[in-house]
Amino acid sequence: QIVQHGEEHIAQAKKLMVTDPDSALVLAREVVDHLDQLGTAEQRGQALMLLGEAHQLTGDIPAALAVYHRAQLLTEAALEQQPGDPSLVLLRSDIQMLIGLLHFSLHNLDQSISRYNEALRILDAAHDALPADGLNMRKVRAFNNIAAVYLQGSDYATALPYFQQAAEMNRSLNNLRNESALNNNIGICYMETGKRDLADQYFLQALAVRKQTGDVRGQAQVLNNLGKNQALMGHFAAARGHFEEALALGRSLGSRGSMAISLESLSTTYDTLGEY
Repeated sequence: QIVQHGEEHIAQAKKLMVTDPDSALVLAREVVDHLDQLGTAEQRGQALMLLGEAHQLTGDIPAALAVYHRAQLLTEAALEQQPGDPSLVLLRSDIQMLIGLLHFSLHNLDQSISRYNEALRILDAAHDALPADGLNMRKVRAFNNIAAVYLQGSDYATALPYFQQAAEMNRSLNNLRNESALNNNIGICYMETGKRDLADQYFLQALAVRKQTGDVRGQAQVLNNLGKNQALMGHFAAARGHFEEALALGRSLGSRGSMAISLESLSTTYDTLGEY
């Protein structure tokens, strides 16, 4: 059954990964237990990557890292047999990205950037042989993730050009989710480096896309950023309006994290306005 339905098991595990990682782990283990019976090296690598992601989401970091390394060795061995195979090259890059994300979650920021750069090196080395959309999609992700590392360290000036490269490359993909996230992050970089009028423009672009796609959680996030930016410019009444709108959206979602940011920001704004 695993042999016949390996791809279906992998697809089902991917669907469950966010909502039910424990069930995804069970499915991924079932596939990996019969790994040598899967049809292609790419399938085997995908199954191992999935198992690693499930281990990571369920908190078993050592197991996740071990599985990622196993996937890396399998992919490299397959590439020796099929040099330059596009699907295997993309898989090899994806594994580096996953290891980078794992190190990021552990705050091993130097190791995280090293893995992202290795993923880019793999893609650049095989640039001409790779499908354009697959290549660009991964480069957008890599640039965005490298920028996120610098953002974590409050190095906004270094993060900004990586976000800008990702945004430029995303235009050909027309991925609205990426577009809104990147515009929001570019806005944060401009806000934190004192270019607040520019920040406002990018936040408003991000908000427009999130309204277009119905991303309510994302709208609340951008509105909190818009409010902070207005407060930094001394426009406290405008800031209050953004925070109140963000709070209403957070409440509609039951998102305590978003509500907490809005409430804390509102308390500071009311204090500044003398509305004790």
